[in-house]
Amino acid sequence: MGAASVEGCAVKHEVQFWNRIVEGLWRPDRVLNRVENGVVDGMPDAYFTIRGVSGWMELKCPETPSRPTTALFSGSHQLSLAQRNWLLAHRQAGGRAWVAIETERCVMLLGAKYADDINSMPLSQLIVAASAWWTRPMNPISWEGFAVCLRGVQP
Repeated sequence: MGAASVEGCAVKHEVQFWNRIVEGLWRPDRVLNRVENGVVDGMPDAYFTIRGVSGWMELKCPETPSRPTTALFSGSHQLSLAQRNWLLAHRQAGGRAWVAIETERCVMLLGAKYADDINSMPLSQLIVAASAWWTRPMNPISWEGFAVCLRGVQP
């Protein structure tokens, strides 16, 4: 599969992940917006406000490598330098920013403080570093945990 095909596949998975997030989290008192921005390089994919707490999520849907010691993002679709810089700068300014990762088997939220390390970490290390993680498919209780995590302390 060529690089353009892999990137297109990753985008398709991110759209599906976003649709699951909206379905799982939506309530009348919550704002969930997918952001497509060609102007600000590195800006995350999604913006949320949940019970008065706002933040950003970069969505990633990597394929799990066959070797458990291989970095989850060893292939394409890594966090770009611009994405890492955006997440870290936003966090340093006191904002909430997350990397929401969905694999074939789990969903996890990693705080922006891990932006420089995410690309080199295997799945087992990402799960340990995650503020929270859930097995798929997620149920309503899992989605409430996801919402609570998004609102929690600065990642």
